[in-house]
Amino acid sequence: TEPFIVVDVDPRNGGDKSWRELSRQTTRHVPYTWQVRTGGGGEHVFFRNPGEVKGCDLAKGVEIKAAGGYVVGVWSAHISGKSYQWAPGCSPPDAPLADPPQWLLDEIAKEQPQDGERKPPKFWDDLLEAGFVEGNRNLAFRAIIGHFLGCGVDPAIAWESVRCINLCAPDPEDEA
Repeated sequence: TEPFIVVDVDPRNGGDKSWRELSRQTTRHVPYTWQVRTGGGGEHVFFRNPGEVKGCDLAKGVEIKAAGGYVVGVWSAHISGKSYQWAPGCSPPDAPLADPPQWLLDEIAKEQPQDGERKPPKFWDDLLEAGFVEGNRNLAFRAIIGHFLGCGVDPAIAWESVRCINLCAPDPEDEA
């Protein structure tokens, strides 16, 4: 996704509401650009990446996928059985790939780590106290593996560490 910034809106985690609150303020608009309807009922909104924008969590249920991240491709099957599809009139032949609006870049900048910046201990305390439950699970695992990588831990060790944590904290959906 490096040439792109993708706003990943996940309605299962309240992303539809969060994205509306962010993007539908009177001083903001979302330009006409590529959009994908995900198999899970969410959306991916594509923009040109103007530089070194990295992925981050923008709001509850809204992630920014950019340098170092990925999104599932159009026509791929979702676990729901539905496929990812271009929104009507929003595929590359139909719509331009727009530059991100300045308000979105400003919001993303608030969440981008500065060089050498580490999360404070309270962040880790809160994250671990919340547990690895639905709505927090992916955020927690991304934060942990990102922290390991930022500290220079070998990627294979970081990955195996998160896999071990995952074994001790099974997915609540699997327990139903």
